[in-house]
Amino acid sequence: MESFPETAPHAPSTASTARAALSPRPHPRFLRRITAALLLGGLASLGAMEADAQVAKLPANVTLAKPLGFRTTPGLNAPFVIAGHNYLQPGTVLRLVDAKPSLGGAGAFCRAEYQAKSGYVRCDDLSAFAAPAAPPPAPPTTQPPAPAPTGVTSSTGHFKFCNDLTSCIAVCSDPTCKLDVHGWAKGTHNTTCHFPNSLLSKIPDPPASALHAVPKSDHVFPRGGDVRGTQTVIDGLARLEKHIAGMGAAWPKGYKIRVNSCYRSTVSEAENECDYIKKGQHLQAKWKGRTPANAAEQKEMQENLHQAELFLDPPGKLGLAWPGSGPHSEGRGCDVQIIDAAGHELTDCEMSNTVANKTNSRLLDEVMTNATVRAVRLNYEGWHYEFGDYENRNCRCIAPACNDQHFPTRCDGPKHCAKP
Repeated sequence: MESFPETAPHAPSTASTARAALSPRPHPRFLRRITAALLLGGLASLGAMEADAQVAKLPANVTLAKPLGFRTTPGLNAPFVIAGHNYLQPGTVLRLVDAKPSLGGAGAFCRAEYQAKSGYVRCDDLSAFAAPAAPPPAPPTTQPPAPAPTGVTSSTGHFKFCNDLTSCIAVCSDPTCKLDVHGWAKGTHNTTCHFPNSLLSKIPDPPASALHAVPKSDHVFPRGGDVRGTQTVIDGLARLEKHIAGMGAAWPKGYKIRVNSCYRSTVSEAENECDYIKKGQHLQAKWKGRTPANAAEQKEMQENLHQAELFLDPPGKLGLAWPGSGPHSEGRGCDVQIIDAAGHELTDCEMSNTVANKTNSRLLDEVMTNATVRAVRLNYEGWHYEFGDYENRNCRCIAPACNDQHFPTRCDGPKHCAKP
């Protein structure tokens, strides 16, 4: 039988272990009663709890202290209610409706409500609930209820503000993010976000002191003066310059590597992704309950709703990610291209399947991912390379496999990876 908690607990810190050793430990029965009293607030007294076999009077709003699976039916083998958002994280506010057999009893599951969805969570251990919670304020009718912004860790190990459309709409909602509809132009970023400290405090970006301008060399140069990277990236690009310099005639005359972008902050990345989500919502709202008056409006509606479908799925349709950290914000990723003597871009994120494009893409892969330069490339992006983790081949490749197995690249997200 699965033991509590449902996810592996973190090892206690040295400080917390020392504090525990110095402090007298209350009797477990006393701890259980105190926890129950905190959970119920004024709903029941300790004396009433001892007299009441049900332990608690529900319903009640609670705040989670431990991760809990949100399941469709009682039981640890039941499927989860929200796909991709299996566990509700500490800090999440939800409403416990009732419990069977009883709150805090062996094997108990509680019927719960979260984000206007109903499901079941374990409630056999009252320490999973930090304290009573006041009912969250009702959101505007045009927006879904906002969950507590606790953040999640993605399957790739990056910290994410959210990991599905429902939770990301909440994170990107007003007043957190504002879309300037009047300044909206194609390809222009028009959303400004002010993310809560509960999210900003968890961002794993490197400190400013660890970032350095990408230097210009004979064969490798930055697109502008604001291209920065960690020392890991700077060292990798130095190895790249040295490698190309030693190739002689094998490196085409006039060819250079342009470094378009390396470090991009988590906030700037998240603002870009929220920008698409906000625009998708705006386009859907524009046509909700509205009938086109003529053929021109009918065409406009179809185009707008198609755009909205793309914008509301950044990982699946745009080649982006849900808002949060990633290789660029963690200081490991760079987007690079081969440029000829006339300044023409010979490689790109997405390339058509021609002999010339495939040849140039193979050349870029070979100089970037060899055992000397030691970068790896994303399978689905023909210009994204990462330094510092050469053995990581999850959704990543090195030459010749990049060109043999992953060309042309589509730049439309990790859906092409066996393990995204």
